[in-house]
Amino acid sequence: ARPAPARTQPAPRWVRYTIFGAVGAVVLAVVAYFFPVRTYLEQRHRVAVAEQRLRLLEEQTRDVRAQRRAIEDPSEVVRIARDRFGMVKPGEQPWAVVPESSATPSTTVPAPGR
Repeated sequence: ARPAPARTQPAPRWVRYTIFGAVGAVVLAVVAYFFPVRTYLEQRHRVAVAEQRLRLLEEQTRDVRAQRRAIEDPSEVVRIARDRFGMVKPGEQPWAVVPESSATPSTTVPAPGR
């Protein structure tokens, strides 16, 4: 016959409260750490996106300023007026080169009787 297993005494009440308190403190510390870190990482991402957008806008600003400086030159204004708008100076005769139409009429005459 086997002897009955010995019953263990439950831990004293203060030990249970201490363990419960320690686990609660660890959970509280993890929660208190997790939310600020997550917020910090989100903010870093937003800052990186904003900096990238800023660099793009600065590049576009440089391009627009260069275009503005080019347009301030009178010879550039004349070039744009001629190229884009087909304008000519007084006394000049405008010419336009028109491509051939693909549906040109045939000049051959069909043979009689056909």
